[in-house]
Amino acid sequence: MKKYLFVLIALISLNAWAAISSMHIPPESFNPKQDLELKLEILQGGESLKRITLQYRQVPDENWLSSPLREEEPGIFFGYIPRGVLSGEAVQYRFEFETDSGANEYLPDSRSLTPYYHLALMGKTGTQSSAFIRLNDEDRISTDDDYLLVVSFLEIADELDLRSLKVFVGGREVTNKAEISGGTLLYRDENPIAGIAKAYITAKQNGRDIHSETWITEILPGTKSRIPLHYSGSINMAANAYSPSDKTLSFGDTHNDFATWSELYGSYGWLQLSSNLYFSSLEESNKQPVNRYNIGLKMPVLEVIAGDYSPTLSDYSLNGRNIRGLHAKLDTKHLRLHWTHGESVRKTLAKEDALGIIGNDSSFKQEAIGAKLSIGEEDGFSLNIIASRHRDLKSSLDPKYYLLDSRFRDGEAEAEDPAAEITQYKLNAVDAAVAAVDLRINVPEQDVLMGVEVAGSLFNKNTLPGAFSEDTLEDYGINLPISPSDIADIFVINQNLEPFGLSASNLAWKVYVRSYMLNNMISVDYQEVGNSFTSLGSFAPLQDARILSVADQFHLGRYFLLSGSYNLTKDNLMGFNEISNRFQAIQAQAILRIPKMPQLKAAFNLDGAQNKKNTELDDFDFKPYKADRKSLNIGMGYNIIQIPYVPTQIDLGYRFGDDYRKEIRDSTAYTMLSENKHNGLNISMINRFKILPLKTYLSYNNGEVKNLMGETSKKNSRIYLKAEYSLFNEILKPYLSISNSSLSGDQDTQNYNTIALGLTAYPIKNMNVNADYILQSYKNKTNSITDYDNSTLRLLLSQRF
Repeated sequence: MKKYLFVLIALISLNAWAAISSMHIPPESFNPKQDLELKLEILQGGESLKRITLQYRQVPDENWLSSPLREEEPGIFFGYIPRGVLSGEAVQYRFEFETDSGANEYLPDSRSLTPYYHLALMGKTGTQSSAFIRLNDEDRISTDDDYLLVVSFLEIADELDLRSLKVFVGGREVTNKAEISGGTLLYRDENPIAGIAKAYITAKQNGRDIHSETWITEILPGTKSRIPLHYSGSINMAANAYSPSDKTLSFGDTHNDFATWSELYGSYGWLQLSSNLYFSSLEESNKQPVNRYNIGLKMPVLEVIAGDYSPTLSDYSLNGRNIRGLHAKLDTKHLRLHWTHGESVRKTLAKEDALGIIGNDSSFKQEAIGAKLSIGEEDGFSLNIIASRHRDLKSSLDPKYYLLDSRFRDGEAEAEDPAAEITQYKLNAVDAAVAAVDLRINVPEQDVLMGVEVAGSLFNKNTLPGAFSEDTLEDYGINLPISPSDIADIFVINQNLEPFGLSASNLAWKVYVRSYMLNNMISVDYQEVGNSFTSLGSFAPLQDARILSVADQFHLGRYFLLSGSYNLTKDNLMGFNEISNRFQAIQAQAILRIPKMPQLKAAFNLDGAQNKKNTELDDFDFKPYKADRKSLNIGMGYNIIQIPYVPTQIDLGYRFGDDYRKEIRDSTAYTMLSENKHNGLNISMINRFKILPLKTYLSYNNGEVKNLMGETSKKNSRIYLKAEYSLFNEILKPYLSISNSSLSGDQDTQNYNTIALGLTAYPIKNMNVNADYILQSYKNKTNSITDYDNSTLRLLLSQRF
């Protein structure tokens, strides 16, 4: 695969496998002196999002740092990569979407040929100054020697703003390690790394940007044994304090919370260490864990992780589910082994009332184990054999929590007939196993990846009665060479097994192709899932369904990009259900971006669903329906640089569409159940003043949904204003924002008002502090009893190193 193929095609990335449709246009480059602000637009599926996180790293680092995105206006999210991370020559980033179901998706898609965005350092700004003179002239050294950079700038020392002076060596900013005295600069690295080291200096002379030439030094491997220690990471803290006038009326969570997390990475020669910690005040011992923590050790052929981890073995076995335990990877060129074992569900207990009656929301502790054996080369042909199992542990709960009869004393039933067996359960313990085979061919030189995965599952919906006895098996007419009770520690076989044996119903398989050719990034996925296939370790697709996904991204340089996808899902493949359903989704996006010209963009979405009667079953009451939803988003953006003192970026967007649902009576007649038309307008403007360190943001959007059957409509509008002022060379950035949202039409007239006062500060190098004080109010002109006010204090602190 071409090294920077993703630079050309990643301007639009369309997630063809998820219900989330988004658009992101990355900048062409970055300035290491400024935070890199990124904008993400959610076009569809935002209601299923729990949070969006920006993940970023400096090239060639392998470790990701992260920060949350903020929603400035409905469907529009902003995030930024701090300037301290932008000290190298290149940076990579991606967006992580966490849905309400717990599934994680990425933009760009993690399964594509280009799983992240890649940006290069902006060309040196200003003019080159010959006043920067390198005093040492070693063009070639070895790792046995110290790397030295000695530069004189005596000629312009009195004209320089020393606070603006930056030193870059080997793609990283090293200003804090340099000694500056008078008009001389000295930088020393006692443990240089073999390779080519490029060095240069940037600064401001009488308010204008200048830079030095680039000095190149070749560093050859030496004879001395040196083991340099490198470390990086971040420590973060966030707190939210709420003060609502009425907790029962306020929108959203009103419980105070606190969280701290860290991402720590280090390397010592060939040894790499990592640690990720997340602790929250929302953690409760009788609920599923909120806290996450792990520690990892990586060597050339072995990696071990202890703690929380989400292994990816295959799409159908383990993929995206958190497991708290021990994880190990053995990685050689032709043989790889991935093993994981731990807890996937924490035991929870239902509450017991004053009468001793226990609720029905208990759960067993669930154990997970999985392994993957890969034979062959990743950049070539490989065979992957995968097995996984999830099991509820019967011993983790007292019987009174899962037996239907709750009259217990010392774990024994106190029934009318003490000898009677209780065979009904209010909670079942499950046992699920998946075995899969994945064949993959990867040809990076031809930008082609193709493969096939086949998986089978066994699912026992209740293991509490125990395994079959040999006598019981004989009653079923089944003879096995071993007794089911002998393998109960591996898998429980009893009457609750679904299905009893292997068949097409508990199989799932898929074929996929990813290819880049003729400026097209093409992805094709086809899969079928049996009606009994069950996987507790992955976010498996719909059971008893056939799914086809086709996506294409076409580009002409950075100027024109066109993306599209088609998804088709059909269920009831086995014909056991009375009704079959068909779902389809068509998405298309286009961007025309010509330098110094308006930027044009458009996005189209078409979703459809309909059902069909299964004619092979007996006659039954059937109501056929058809539903469709169409929407078109068009927009234009223009960066007005003709205004010298107030460069302005304007974005205009208009969306419209319709949706309907109807019952089909025959081929010519139907009854319309619902029919709506919707439209909306978005306007945003960003002003960055040159004569003042002031940045303003204005947005306005409105929308209307018309019910054509009832001839009613619902209207909404929102205006948002924000002003940000920089002080002390952008060390302090106070801001003020005001927003008003209104709802009207045939619904109650309502208003949401928000005033926010905040501060972003950089008190020391690589530290960010964000503080916000927010006042919210809700007014309902028809029903004032629902009015409320709320104040929120938020604090976010991040220290990178």
